[in-house]
Amino acid sequence: MNVVTELAESSLKLKPKIIAIAECPLENGNWIHFEGFTCYAETQAAKYGCAVYIKNEYVHMFVVERITPQYITLWTAGTEITFAYQRPQAKDFDPNNEWHQNSSRILIGDLNAKHTTWSAGPSNPAGNKLKKWLTQRNMEVRNPHAITHPPSSSHPTGTTLALAISSNNTNLGVALLNIPSGDHLALSITSDIQWRECTDRPLR
Repeated sequence: MNVVTELAESSLKLKPKIIAIAECPLENGNWIHFEGFTCYAETQAAKYGCAVYIKNEYVHMFVVERITPQYITLWTAGTEITFAYQRPQAKDFDPNNEWHQNSSRILIGDLNAKHTTWSAGPSNPAGNKLKKWLTQRNMEVRNPHAITHPPSSSHPTGTTLALAISSNNTNLGVALLNIPSGDHLALSITSDIQWRECTDRPLR
């Protein structure tokens, strides 16, 4: 069984509504296929981007607002959810300049952002920028100091790079999963979102 197949099978055992991946091995140049899921991704930059899969029976509950190589944003039930991947050398961090008014906010992804608030070791420029960005928006990292990048020669203590972030009015449950996903551990995330059909795209 190759890494791609093992990742797919391990993820589906959890019976998720949404699967999000970044920097994942491709199948013949395409994103992984998950049976029963619809894929949303920017195909031109699959190697360095992210993809989101929504279980077919829940697709009608979401409005897909933005798809770029680095960011995919969904709207559902009064909550805006952004899945993100930021390359280590990226200079800009901009998951969403304008949030919906009065919406709950969730940001999930590998931002390669280290900060002493949530990760072991020194902060890096991306982490300092993210920390300021979160403070301005009343958002918090929900898996602080949960090592998602195991110890290595360059990071002997391990680091927390895969982050689950939400606004203060949105609860998230986060668990680490030993699912093969490159050099990172996967996250399982639950929320108290009341899923319902999303029939329109609210104004900003």
